[in-house]
Amino acid sequence: MSCSTSPINYRLLYTLEGHKKAVSSVKFSPNGLYLASSSADKTICVWDVFSGKVITVFQGHRQGISDISWSPDSRCLVSASDDKWVILWDVRGNTRSRILKGHGNYVFCVDFNPAGNVIASGSYDSSIRIWDSGSGKSIHSFIAHTPAVTAAHFNKDGSRLVSSGYDGLCKIWDWRVGGCEKILRSEEYPAATSFVKFSPNGKYVLTASFDSKLRLWDYERNSVVKTFSGHVNSRYCIFSTFVASRRPLIACGSENNFVYIWDLQTEEILQQLEAHVDVVLSVSSHPCEPLLASGALEKDKTIKLWRNDQSI
Repeated sequence: MSCSTSPINYRLLYTLEGHKKAVSSVKFSPNGLYLASSSADKTICVWDVFSGKVITVFQGHRQGISDISWSPDSRCLVSASDDKWVILWDVRGNTRSRILKGHGNYVFCVDFNPAGNVIASGSYDSSIRIWDSGSGKSIHSFIAHTPAVTAAHFNKDGSRLVSSGYDGLCKIWDWRVGGCEKILRSEEYPAATSFVKFSPNGKYVLTASFDSKLRLWDYERNSVVKTFSGHVNSRYCIFSTFVASRRPLIACGSENNFVYIWDLQTEEILQQLEAHVDVVLSVSSHPCEPLLASGALEKDKTIKLWRNDQSI
């Protein structure tokens, strides 16, 4: 599989159907072979990226699933659910490995660290828990946001964790001790922060908030260097992502049922994909091929794969 540098012109490749309720999260595997999707129907589907066929369906949660994350070796998935559980799944063995219990409320987000030996989960109980992925034991937990943690993501070397919350804050953590190293917040941007993610190079943080804005922060300087707008986001915690291509891109879902794609440098909207018939909650970028995936809420229930197949 060769990495592509094709510029932007996304067209629909597949529509994947299988979930019975809203699709909450879609994630490409690091090896690029699979796409995982989670749903309010309590299941996780694993799809073959290049055929669009479902490979396996994981069942075991007692309530809807909010987020999923792949292990770096693409052998395992971890899921976060309203049943207060975090579950590890063995994709190769098609089995549930273990249930991680400790949160006192809905678990909303989850992420593997780059080494694959640690998992971070964020909850409506205001805490982030750090888990040993091998033993399934909770290493420690710390109060992160009130009333809820909306997202958590490790940087590229795993030394830091970034989190967001309904309190409007974005925090950088030394997760090993639960120490907050930096708080990103500006009086100019008071809206609740619904999503956060480190840039691939680890130098910046991308945030989404309920004022329908994405912001790229230089977190060392606590300053916003880019702002992306045009999409609609006032109610739901919508995923956004970095897209590697000849011209670096940002992609995000929207409450008007579109997927928006921006030029990272110019902040210009390059494409609006008429994606779904309900809110596009989740997007994911393939690690190597010019592919995007999107997933939508209850009136739609589908996952769509998009391919950037033309130059501009």
